[in-house]
Amino acid sequence: MVMLHGSGSSGVELRSYLEIVPLARGSNFLKVCKDSGIEIITPSAQPVPYTPNYGFPVPVWFDRAENFLELGNEDTCEDVEGVERSLTRIFNTIKQVRNRTGIR
Repeated sequence: MVMLHGSGSSGVELRSYLEIVPLARGSNFLKVCKDSGIEIITPSAQPVPYTPNYGFPVPVWFDRAENFLELGNEDTCEDVEGVERSLTRIFNTIKQVRNRTGIR
């Protein structure tokens, strides 16, 4: 399972959080997944200039319009190039896992 972090975070930070998410009988999310044969992949986005952060680089999957909080979702211009770049990165990660594990 591939899980993506939020803006300004990292895959390492997300994985650390998943290690402390409590589940029944003193277990945690990652342990339950591992015991069930589910591998959790938490890649990190590359730092890119992020408009809501005044253009300073932040690890994000894609940029946002400057006024994305003021506009409705239907009016927000997404960073299509950034989305495509991240999709390529995510698909390559999945391909590497498939090659390593033989999962099809």
